[in-house]
Formats: sequence, C-alpha cells, structure tokens
Amino acid sequence: MVVKLPHEVLQEKPEPRSEADDEQNLSPGQKFRRRLMRAGRLFVLVVGGMYIAGYAALFFLGGKHGFLKKPLESLVSEITGYPAQIEKIDALYFVPETRIDISGLQSGPQDGPPVLSAGRIVFRTSFLNLVLQRTRYKDILVEDLNAAAGVITPRSLRINTAQTVPVFETQDRKLESWAGGGFSIQGIYGEALLSVLIAMTAKPVSESAQEYVYSLSGKDFPFEVRIGDLSFSGLRKDESGLVLDPLYIRTPDADVNGRLAYSSAGLEAELSAGGSTFFADLRMEKKKREKELGVSGRAGAKKLDLDTIGAPEGLLTVIGTLAALSGEETRAPEQKTPAAIDLSGLDLNIALSIEEILRGGRNAGALSGTLDLSDKILSMKDLRGAVFGGNLAGNLSLDASALPAKFSSSLRLTGADIPAVLGGDPEKSALSGSFNAGLKLDAQGETWDALSAKMNGNAEVIAGEGQFASGLLNLWGAGLINTLIPSLDPESETRLNCAIADFEIKDSIARSRTFFVDTKRLTLQADGAIDLNESRIDMTVTPHPKQTALLDIASAVRISGDLASPSIRPDALSFGKKLGGLFLGTVNPAFLAFSLTDLGLSDDHPCAAYIKESP
Repeated sequence: MVVKLPHEVLQEKPEPRSEADDEQNLSPGQKFRRRLMRAGRLFVLVVGGMYIAGYAALFFLGGKHGFLKKPLESLVSEITGYPAQIEKIDALYFVPETRIDISGLQSGPQDGPPVLSAGRIVFRTSFLNLVLQRTRYKDILVEDLNAAAGVITPRSLRINTAQTVPVFETQDRKLESWAGGGFSIQGIYGEALLSVLIAMTAKPVSESAQEYVYSLSGKDFPFEVRIGDLSFSGLRKDESGLVLDPLYIRTPDADVNGRLAYSSAGLEAELSAGGSTFFADLRMEKKKREKELGVSGRAGAKKLDLDTIGAPEGLLTVIGTLAALSGEETRAPEQKTPAAIDLSGLDLNIALSIEEILRGGRNAGALSGTLDLSDKILSMKDLRGAVFGGNLAGNLSLDASALPAKFSSSLRLTGADIPAVLGGDPEKSALSGSFNAGLKLDAQGETWDALSAKMNGNAEVIAGEGQFASGLLNLWGAGLINTLIPSLDPESETRLNCAIADFEIKDSIARSRTFFVDTKRLTLQADGAIDLNESRIDMTVTPHPKQTALLDIASAVRISGDLASPSIRPDALSFGKKLGGLFLGTVNPAFLAFSLTDLGLSDDHPCAAYIKESP
C-alpha cells in the first residue's frame, strides 16, 4: 500500500474531464442554458468582428479616392434617368463623421443640356446620427443647383444657396421671434422667386470653435416659405410625422389659416378662408390586394359660403393657385398623348358632408354622401340634403375597370325657394316662388378630356307662381332688359306664371328644346346652345309683350361669348319674330327627361297648364 503525504495530495492534478462528462451530470434545463450561453458568446464574437471590420473598411474607404465617384454617379443617374458625372470629390468619409463634399455635378443626355447640375454639395453629420435616423446635422450646403422641370419639382428649380445658418429671423408677424439657427434656401421656382426659412436649434460644438450642431427635435419650430406672391408659414410641431399648427397660407387676396397633421397613418386638417371651413380626418393603410392604399374617414366642410368660395379671397382660388404651382410649366406646344383614366392603387370609403351651407349670410341647408372607390369604380352614394328650402337627392358613378371609362349621374332638386337661392331673406324679400330642377348626364371616354367633351343627357328647370323684380332677368348686368324692352323699369315688380327650361345635352353642348318664361307683362322664349366644356353661350331671346304699349319697342336679343361675361346685342334677323305658336298646352312632356312626378310637381302646379300629352 502506497501512502501519499498531504502535500503530495494537494499537488496532484485531477484527470481532465470532457464537456460531455460534465453534461452527463447536468439536468436538461442546465444543459439548455449552457448551450444558449455558448451560442450567445459565438454571436457576440461574430457580430463584433463584423462591426470592427466594417468600421475599419468605412474608415479606410473614406477620402478622395477616384473609385468612389462611380457609386455616387450611379445614384444620381437613378434619380434623373441620365448619365451623371462628378468633376471633383473633395471629401467622402463615413466614420466617425459622415462627410460628403463634391463639386461639379452634372446629369443629362449626351446630346443636350443637363437636367440636373450643382456647383457644390456639402453634407456633414455623425455616423451615429445616420444609424439612429436623428435629425442632427453639422453642415448642409448646396450652391448653384439647377434642375429641369420634373426632376426634383414639377417646375424648374434653381437654388442659388441652401445652407444651415446659426442665426436668422422670421419675417411673419404672426410668428414669435426666433433666436436660433435654421436652414435657408434662396432661389427661383419656375419663374417665381423662392425663399425658404426653417428654424432649427444651433448648439456650438465648443466655445472656441465656430461650429454648430443643428437639430429639428425638442421644440416647435417656425417656418416660412415664399413662392412669388404665395406664402406659407406656421409652426412645425415636435411630434411624429409632419404637424403644422398653426398653418397660414396667404395670397394677395386670400388669408387661409388652420392646422395640418400628416403621417403614414393618416391625415388630419382644418383650413378656413373667406367664411368657409374645410376639414379632413382620414386614415390610411396599405391593402394587401394589388398593393392598394386604403383611405377611410370623414371629410367635407363645416361651413361653405357660396358667396365667397369662388371669389379671390375664397379657398377654391387658393387651391387653384396651389394647383397651378404644382402643374407643369408652360412650354412650346408638344403633341403629348393624354393620360388614360386610371383609378388603380386606391381604395376609398369616405363620409362626405357639408354641415352648413351659407348664402347671403344665412343658413341655406346641408349635404351628405359617401365617396366610395373599389375595384376601379368610383361612386357617390346617397347624396342628399335639405338645401334652399328644398330637397336634393342624387348619385354619380365612374366605372374605370375597363376602358373606355363610363360616367353617369342623376341629380334632383325639388321645392327650392327662389329668394334663398338668390341670397335674400325669404321673410322680408318681395321675391317669392319656388322651382324644381333635374340633371342627368352620361359619358364614355378613355381620358379625362374625352370624358368631359362627351357628356350626354338632359337638364330641366320648372318654376311657377312667384313675384320678382323685372331686373332679375339681367343675369349679366343691365344689358338684357334694356335691350329687350328699354321702357321696362328693372325695379318694377312682375308676377311669374310659369318658367320651363329644357336642354338636351350632346357632346357637352346643351341645346334648348323648350325655354320660356311667362309673366304678367311678357313671355320670353329662348333658343340656342351652351358649350359646357368651353363655358360659352350662343342664344337668342325673343320677347312677346302682353301690353300693347310695349309691342312696337320689344326686340329680340342675342347673347353670345364667354358664359361669365357674354355680349348682349339686338338680333336684327330675329326682330319681330313671334313665339312660334307657344301657348297653353303645347309643351309635350314626352320630351322632358323628368316627369312632373319626378320633380315633385302635382297636376295643379302652375306649369301643368302648359304641359299636356301629345294627341
């Protein structure tokens, strides 16, 4: 027997054990945790090694190497669609600071002028800011940039300078003064002067160095954009997405104010101008089917002032100005193929409403309906409302699932009050009477222009038993009554017995089939056409006075030219022309697109005496 001394036992090394021997003595849970830790250590080693290798590669790739031009030129070419060249790379670093400094950028066809050029572009930020997508920058500078229409913006763009600045002042008096830095753009958009000021915080890197870090987070930042006579200003809120609250839009005639919030999830907006207030509360989501964008929610107007909506101070005028700026520049005439009607990519379900319609400062009613777009079929469902003391109902649809697209619409207004339409107070006005109207339209076309030029259908207005001043016949100023019957006082009141206007519409030209106004003093008959697509009129109005004293001085009148301001002059060829036998019971209802019942008229309506079935 061999006896080992104590110090020999302590110095004796145990026989080595494998990990497999150890795992035999571990529980299943302990085995799993050990393997998980082993995998974690391996992952850290691999990722860490890749990060160090990548960091080192980015560090050594930076500089002024000529081979770095290729990727940048390819990137510019993808934007413009033309070959690109960079004359000089002054700096191109990635870490620890990302810095791009290039000069002499040009891109365009080989046999033509460049569509994009820039004298110099500088961009500096930290690599970490790019990775974390933080809006922090050390320097942004663009000099002498020129872009043809459609490359960056719908119209041509010239930027003299675009740069971060440590100090600037807002010019809009509605905005609070800003003591800080920002981003400034000075140039020309189309043919209009362009000025952009966006406030940013500017923190010095150190007390000694004249270098700043600019940021767009942590505060509400004022902004100002001026394009010619149009200006935008307000505050950009420090929230997710784009939130402008308040938002001011100004033209020489209009002053719009409100708020707008946009993100990938939806749009919320409320804008007011000229007595009208519009709103939108929409949600957006990507549909899996055909990659459609689904839009749902509510939109419309809280107030719609009919007296100002189309005036220079109205919101429609401002929208028209914005649309003109976003449109293409006027160029030499080119034969371009009009774009086909395409309703793909959208799925809409929006509840539309006008909560209060104003006319003459008074509540004239409300409207509601549902706008739906699915499978390339656009429809306005259940359009209805109480307007002008009457009831409006209708629908419309545009089926673009196959070309040519098919449009159809039907509208009916019954029991509308004439003083309410004219903007007067029905209780105080000497005017009285009501009317009914109907409109049916159909069209087919492969383009929007073709669709608007090919409208077919009918339009009708029937009114009866009312009181009005003779001057109300002067739809275009004092010329009509003065030319028809010079001795008739426009302020004198006359009684309306019946009025019927029936137009057949073909290829967007409305031709009168029946048009007469019968009053106590005279009967007017009109014949001619209105070009709806070009907004032009060519009609002859023939008076038939019922008073003997007026017979010799009544004259036919021709109305022609632009619908908004036509010329009114005597028509020598129609002088003395009679009504052609128009008398009670000669209007055949078979020619009317709407029956008396459709328009809410009973057999005892005053116009019923003028309408009878043909024998």
